[in-house]
Amino acid sequence: MSYIRRKPQRILVCIDGSNSSMRSADYAISIARKNNSQLIALHVLFSELEYAYSHHILGFATPTKMNSEIDDAKTRANQWFKILENKISKKEPSNKYFLKTDFLVTDKSIPHAIVKYAEDHDIDLTVVGTRGRSGLTRMVLGSVASSVVIYSSCPVLIIR
Repeated sequence: MSYIRRKPQRILVCIDGSNSSMRSADYAISIARKNNSQLIALHVLFSELEYAYSHHILGFATPTKMNSEIDDAKTRANQWFKILENKISKKEPSNKYFLKTDFLVTDKSIPHAIVKYAEDHDIDLTVVGTRGRSGLTRMVLGSVASSVVIYSSCPVLIIR
């Protein structure tokens, strides 16, 4: 597969509410505008559904608790998506059409979910923010951006 391609038709931007993800969204919006591309804003929630948020001795969460946590995450993600919609509509009110938002819950790693989403949705460019961790901090905590770069089959733009 050649990485020198036509203008990107579908751009994926990963949003987690952090300053770096919102900065990456600004870049993604700009690129989408210039190329008349569809912009897809994605928030991925990692949840080991059987064990996360557990209140029981056996380690299983109740469906009510799991649904509550997912609903809370969706609410936060929708607030971030609304910020993007407002950024788009302030500059070009007629250009709201190119933004699509999506929310994904995964029991795999977040980078795996992002890479798979990009492959499944024929994404031409993935834009992710990074907090700029390095050295021991990055080794211990890992880096979503680093893993997406390593495993992605499409170009990835990292915004610091």
